[in-house]
Amino acid sequence: RRSARLLGNPVTLIFLNIPSIAGGLNIWNWSSRKMGTTAAPDLLGARQDFADGKLECLSYRSGIGYVLEQVRAPPISGRGNRVYSGGGPLRLKFKSPADESFVKGTSHCKGRTYMQVDGEYFVVHEPDTIIVRHHCAIQVLVSCDPPSG
Repeated sequence: RRSARLLGNPVTLIFLNIPSIAGGLNIWNWSSRKMGTTAAPDLLGARQDFADGKLECLSYRSGIGYVLEQVRAPPISGRGNRVYSGGGPLRLKFKSPADESFVKGTSHCKGRTYMQVDGEYFVVHEPDTIIVRHHCAIQVLVSCDPPSG
């Protein structure tokens, strides 16, 4: 079985397991029109549930695409491309630093790949493989009452 491959040269990959990022943006739900990988297109209909133990991944082809999510109004929002929804672990294999497309995509940053995990930023130089997995579940309180006001 062949692994799905990313389409294009995305500038951002975002992994989620909750339907809220950056102050309440529901980017998984909004981004249901375009694929960011060669996986089966039924991924466009995948629903997100923070209690299912799955990870969801979106790609953005430009920084402005993610910034436009702040508008919160279709068709301006929903610029993400669906890449993955599943239990993981998810293995990301990077191209060789000698590969022409790797050089083209990272020459402006000298082979550095910028990452953020749960608000912590770091830089990886010429990564080979990254494995993303769901680490643990925490208990949260969820109100059953509708919001007042």
